[in-house]
Amino acid sequence: MIPDLNPALLMNYRAARSLKTRNTRIGFNGDSTFAGVETGGTTAQVLHSVPMQVAAKLQARGINAGANNRFGCASGTFATLLTMDSRVTATGAWTQGATTAQGGQAFACSAAGTLNIVPQGNVTKADIYWRDGAAGRSFNWSVDGGATTQIDSTGTTAIKKTTVSLGSSALHTFSLAWVAGAVTIFGVDFYDDTSSRRELSIQQWGISGATSANAIDDTDTVTGRLAQIKSGKALMTPDLMIIRLGVNDWRTSVSALSMVGNLTTLVTTCQANACDVILVTPRYDGGSTGLAAQQEDYANAIRALGPVLNVNVLDARAYFGSYALGNAAGWYSDTVHGDTGGAGYGEEAEFFVRALLTV
Repeated sequence: MIPDLNPALLMNYRAARSLKTRNTRIGFNGDSTFAGVETGGTTAQVLHSVPMQVAAKLQARGINAGANNRFGCASGTFATLLTMDSRVTATGAWTQGATTAQGGQAFACSAAGTLNIVPQGNVTKADIYWRDGAAGRSFNWSVDGGATTQIDSTGTTAIKKTTVSLGSSALHTFSLAWVAGAVTIFGVDFYDDTSSRRELSIQQWGISGATSANAIDDTDTVTGRLAQIKSGKALMTPDLMIIRLGVNDWRTSVSALSMVGNLTTLVTTCQANACDVILVTPRYDGGSTGLAAQQEDYANAIRALGPVLNVNVLDARAYFGSYALGNAAGWYSDTVHGDTGGAGYGEEAEFFVRALLTV
């Protein structure tokens, strides 16, 4: 089965891909099955995730791609993130904050502490996405334990991006250290721009436990999740958003109708900001929580929503066939998450790569 996309519905993505002035950004917006959660998994879970494996598979095919990013805390607690993502370590007061962000709650620190991120690939630059606000909020960044450079708030609440140089293309340790006030970091995107190299930047925005309502949480209308999509290409607006939600809607007994309403808000917000969308049917759920027995109704609602909103739909469920087939192949670690070796998420990544290669 070769997944098929209508290229006429991906003009913003295609136009961005043809640029030589910046990376093309693809956001993977979804739940724990995009975040990379594996029951019984190790600190390599995030590296096994669908977005990370999509980037690796594209790169293996000779296409410049990368997923050297960490957006949000992804999980229920900051401590859980540290057990999922070996690239992230922290000392002192760094934690999961109250501010919503793509990829989970934002990183936050209000006392001495250092947040370290070691991207898995060779990189030369980093885009730091942070929340500006009241004066007196400051943090430092540094590379490989070297000199620090301070970033200060300006007094105006806004989404900010600060691009910094990491040196020559290599594996680097990037550190953010608290200086003063309440510091909020949405995420950091690393990439290699040696000799003006450009890439498909695969951004992992999966959130463990996310429902369709969580995906449109704009309680903070200035820097919330929809505000980040609206922020513009110079900030956080991607060129293409791949959306897979639904599992936690049926598990928490949110109706399919409510899910459709939330997805409509998310999709139309993307479209209004020159961000193309691909909707994806959810992974099969072999459990019985909530309305899991009705999960095909949710999948059908997503299939029907694509033509209504004029977006592509990728039917991952048709590709997998059933929970029984996927589980027999060893692609589950429980009733819904990928296996601890990453093969299940890897097979899904192959599905997405084949789809992207048709455009």
